[in-house]
Amino acid sequence: MSLVFYYIAVAAVKVSILCFCRRIFATNTFKQVHITTLTMVAMWYIGAEITSIVVCMPIRRFWNPWISGHCLNLNLQALVIGILETILDAGILVLPLVWISTVQLQQRNKIALYGIFLLGGL
Repeated sequence: MSLVFYYIAVAAVKVSILCFCRRIFATNTFKQVHITTLTMVAMWYIGAEITSIVVCMPIRRFWNPWISGHCLNLNLQALVIGILETILDAGILVLPLVWISTVQLQQRNKIALYGIFLLGGL
């Protein structure tokens, strides 16, 4: 059950970062990329929630392994969701960096902005 709340929290953080970037980079192109990325985050969230809820059939079998039924491979589920989450995180991290390169600033200021946004990857 804790996975359900984990995925809610992770999706909320991703959406808040994307909305923050949308406020900073207010161009039509970024708006389209923003909507596309939000859609991918929503699809990841829905997929992760559904698989975490119905990982075992019947659902009670997750807590009571002696009940007849079957479960998906939990390691494979965690691996696939983790890979997709990492790809989304990398995309969200790189997204503002592309737009910083188009801003007309001194090179020193651009490097400082790159550093600030890359701190989010730590």
